[in-house]
Amino acid sequence: MHRSHWIVSCLLAVVLVGCGSQSASGPSSTPTSTAVSGLRGYSVASLACPAVTAAPASETIAPVPGVVAVFVVCPNAVLVGGPPRTPRTVTRSDGVVFTDLLAALSLPDIIDPSVSVCPAMAMVPRVILIRTGAGTYSAHLPTGTCHFYLPEVSSAIQAAEK
Repeated sequence: MHRSHWIVSCLLAVVLVGCGSQSASGPSSTPTSTAVSGLRGYSVASLACPAVTAAPASETIAPVPGVVAVFVVCPNAVLVGGPPRTPRTVTRSDGVVFTDLLAALSLPDIIDPSVSVCPAMAMVPRVILIRTGAGTYSAHLPTGTCHFYLPEVSSAIQAAEK
Protein backbone atom coordinates (compact mmCIF):
# COMPACT_ATOMS: atom_id res chain seq x y z
CA MET A 1 0.00 0.00 0.00
CA HIS A 2 2.86 2.36 0.84
CA ARG A 3 4.37 1.85 -2.65
CA SER A 4 1.09 2.74 -4.37
CA HIS A 5 0.89 6.02 -2.42
CA TRP A 6 4.41 6.85 -3.58
CA ILE A 7 3.49 6.18 -7.23
CA VAL A 8 0.32 8.30 -6.98
CA SER A 9 2.34 11.12 -5.37
CA CYS A 10 4.90 11.03 -8.19
CA LEU A 11 2.21 11.08 -10.88
CA LEU A 12 0.43 13.96 -9.11
CA ALA A 13 3.70 15.91 -9.00
CA VAL A 14 4.19 15.49 -12.77
CA VAL A 15 0.61 16.57 -13.46
CA LEU A 16 0.91 19.62 -11.22
CA VAL A 17 4.13 20.75 -12.88
CA GLY A 18 2.35 20.71 -16.24
CA CYS A 19 -0.70 22.52 -14.88
CA GLY A 20 1.10 25.72 -13.92
CA SER A 21 1.06 27.01 -17.45
CA GLN A 22 -0.45 30.48 -16.99
CA SER A 23 1.88 33.38 -16.33
CA ALA A 24 1.02 36.75 -14.87
CA SER A 25 0.19 37.98 -18.35
CA GLY A 26 -2.96 35.83 -18.28
CA PRO A 27 -4.79 34.05 -21.06
CA SER A 28 -4.74 37.05 -23.42
CA SER A 29 -1.17 36.16 -24.48
CA THR A 30 -1.05 34.38 -27.79
CA PRO A 31 1.64 32.09 -29.13
CA THR A 32 4.05 33.75 -31.53
CA SER A 33 6.37 32.23 -34.08
CA THR A 34 10.04 33.04 -34.14
CA ALA A 35 11.32 35.18 -36.97
CA VAL A 36 12.86 32.23 -38.85
CA SER A 37 10.68 29.87 -40.83
CA GLY A 38 11.44 27.68 -43.81
CA LEU A 39 13.58 24.58 -43.93
CA ARG A 40 16.56 24.94 -41.57
CA GLY A 41 19.49 22.77 -40.56
CA TYR A 42 23.23 22.36 -40.71
CA SER A 43 25.54 20.82 -43.30
CA VAL A 44 26.57 17.16 -42.94
CA ALA A 45 28.88 14.96 -45.01
CA SER A 46 26.36 12.30 -46.10
CA LEU A 47 22.87 10.85 -45.81
CA ALA A 48 24.15 8.23 -43.33
CA CYS A 49 22.20 8.33 -40.07
CA PRO A 50 24.49 9.38 -37.20
CA ALA A 51 25.07 7.31 -34.07
CA VAL A 52 24.60 10.47 -31.95
CA THR A 53 21.25 12.24 -32.36
CA ALA A 54 22.10 15.69 -30.99
CA ALA A 55 23.48 18.50 -33.12
CA PRO A 56 27.11 19.29 -32.37
CA ALA A 57 27.36 22.46 -30.27
CA SER A 58 29.61 24.03 -32.91
CA GLU A 59 26.97 23.80 -35.65
CA THR A 60 24.83 26.82 -36.49
CA ILE A 61 21.29 26.26 -37.69
CA ALA A 62 20.77 28.12 -40.99
CA PRO A 63 18.32 28.09 -43.90
CA VAL A 64 18.74 25.04 -46.16
CA PRO A 65 19.41 26.19 -49.74
CA GLY A 66 18.11 24.49 -52.85
CA VAL A 67 15.18 22.27 -53.72
CA VAL A 68 14.71 19.16 -51.57
CA ALA A 69 15.28 15.94 -53.50
CA VAL A 70 15.15 13.46 -50.63
CA PHE A 71 14.60 13.18 -46.88
CA VAL A 72 16.05 10.35 -44.79
CA VAL A 73 14.12 9.75 -41.58
CA CYS A 74 16.62 8.09 -39.26
CA PRO A 75 15.28 5.38 -36.97
CA ASN A 76 14.57 6.20 -33.36
CA ALA A 77 17.91 5.49 -31.69
CA VAL A 78 16.32 5.08 -28.24
CA LEU A 79 13.90 2.25 -29.06
CA VAL A 80 14.91 -1.03 -27.47
CA GLY A 81 13.55 -4.43 -28.45
CA GLY A 82 12.11 -5.70 -31.66
CA PRO A 83 13.90 -5.98 -34.97
CA PRO A 84 16.41 -3.28 -35.92
CA ARG A 85 14.80 -0.44 -37.81
CA THR A 86 16.23 0.97 -41.00
CA PRO A 87 16.27 4.58 -42.21
CA ARG A 88 13.25 5.56 -44.31
CA THR A 89 13.95 7.43 -47.54
CA VAL A 90 11.18 9.84 -48.59
CA THR A 91 11.18 11.34 -52.10
CA ARG A 92 8.75 13.47 -54.09
CA SER A 93 7.25 10.27 -55.50
CA ASP A 94 5.92 9.56 -51.97
CA GLY A 95 3.43 12.38 -52.56
CA VAL A 96 1.64 13.66 -49.47
CA VAL A 97 4.17 12.06 -47.09
CA PHE A 98 6.91 14.14 -48.76
CA THR A 99 4.89 17.38 -48.86
CA ASP A 100 3.70 17.00 -45.25
CA LEU A 101 7.27 16.39 -44.07
CA LEU A 102 8.52 19.41 -46.04
CA ALA A 103 5.71 21.60 -44.67
CA ALA A 104 6.23 20.46 -41.06
CA LEU A 105 10.00 20.96 -41.16
CA SER A 106 9.49 24.42 -42.66
CA LEU A 107 7.33 25.65 -39.76
CA PRO A 108 8.78 28.27 -37.43
CA ASP A 109 9.51 27.47 -33.81
CA ILE A 110 6.57 28.62 -31.66
CA ILE A 111 6.96 30.70 -28.49
CA ASP A 112 3.91 30.97 -26.19
CA PRO A 113 4.50 33.81 -23.69
CA SER A 114 1.67 32.54 -21.47
CA VAL A 115 3.59 29.32 -20.66
CA SER A 116 5.80 29.77 -17.63
CA VAL A 117 6.18 26.12 -16.55
CA CYS A 118 6.75 23.13 -18.78
CA PRO A 119 5.74 19.52 -18.03
CA ALA A 120 8.44 17.23 -16.73
CA MET A 121 8.59 14.93 -19.74
CA ALA A 122 11.34 13.60 -21.94
CA MET A 123 11.40 13.82 -25.72
CA VAL A 124 13.26 11.34 -27.90
CA PRO A 125 15.63 13.23 -30.19
CA ARG A 126 15.10 12.52 -33.89
CA VAL A 127 17.30 13.04 -36.94
CA ILE A 128 16.05 13.81 -40.43
CA LEU A 129 18.59 14.27 -43.18
CA ILE A 130 17.97 16.32 -46.31
CA ARG A 131 19.60 16.27 -49.74
CA THR A 132 19.15 19.28 -52.00
CA GLY A 133 21.00 20.35 -55.14
CA ALA A 134 23.17 22.49 -52.85
CA GLY A 135 24.28 19.74 -50.44
CA THR A 136 23.32 17.45 -47.56
CA TYR A 137 21.91 18.71 -44.27
CA SER A 138 20.62 17.58 -40.91
CA ALA A 139 17.20 19.20 -40.43
CA HIS A 140 16.21 21.44 -37.55
CA LEU A 141 12.94 20.02 -36.19
CA PRO A 142 10.63 22.91 -35.22
CA THR A 143 9.69 23.04 -31.53
CA GLY A 144 7.29 24.81 -29.22
CA THR A 145 7.84 26.79 -26.04
CA CYS A 146 8.83 23.75 -23.96
CA HIS A 147 11.20 22.52 -26.71
CA PHE A 148 8.98 19.59 -27.70
CA TYR A 149 8.55 18.95 -31.42
CA LEU A 150 5.48 20.66 -32.86
CA PRO A 151 2.56 18.23 -33.33
CA GLU A 152 2.77 18.64 -37.12
CA VAL A 153 6.42 17.54 -37.01
CA SER A 154 5.67 14.45 -34.91
CA SER A 155 2.74 13.50 -37.17
CA ALA A 156 4.82 13.91 -40.35
CA ILE A 157 7.63 11.75 -38.92
CA GLN A 158 5.16 9.04 -37.90
CA ALA A 159 3.56 9.06 -41.36
CA ALA A 160 6.99 8.82 -43.02
CA GLU A 161 7.92 5.82 -40.89
CA LYS A 162 4.89 3.75 -41.99
